[in-house]
Amino acid sequence: VQELVDDGYLTDIEIYCPSKPDMSGAKSVRTAEGEMDFRQADIDEATDRPELVGDIVWHFLKLGSGRKTIVFASSIAHSKHIVERLQAADVKAEHLDCYMDDDTRADILRRFERGDFTVLSNVALLSEGFDVPDTACMILARPTKSLTRFLQMVGRVLRPAPGKTHALLLDHSGSVERIGHPFDDLPLELCDGSPNKS
Repeated sequence: VQELVDDGYLTDIEIYCPSKPDMSGAKSVRTAEGEMDFRQADIDEATDRPELVGDIVWHFLKLGSGRKTIVFASSIAHSKHIVERLQAADVKAEHLDCYMDDDTRADILRRFERGDFTVLSNVALLSEGFDVPDTACMILARPTKSLTRFLQMVGRVLRPAPGKTHALLLDHSGSVERIGHPFDDLPLELCDGSPNKS
């Protein structure tokens, strides 16, 4: 029996954190939401490495193979490298980015929804307003310190669908270790109107 929370999200998620990039020297910047996150140049330098991309592919083949999957990569180049390595391993995978024309993007999304291929990789294009409920696996390859960004990305695999009993998160970003489990209580506090000094 599929257990759901009141807002229609799955309550069961398997999380594996097999590898992560070294973000120890990364600088932080403030996001549009007012949270701190890693500087993009530092993310790019730390993540798009052959050994990390290879580990993503190896763990997907071991743990997620055959499941409809979304990848959140750190850059367009990183996303394309992940897709190339998946395709070389005979996984039907495609890349999607904001520079594609509307018709191309719509065609890729339609074919993914239909199940014509297994893995759809992007950078941040699908973190909001994208809903393919039978997506059962997410590969998080983009490190973040932003709780908002993290929950938006993980939320793509938490929608219920017929026959879907749980979601699988392969965290190759260190974000679960850094931020916590996606079902942890949120650190909410009321704003008193004073400027944020952090």
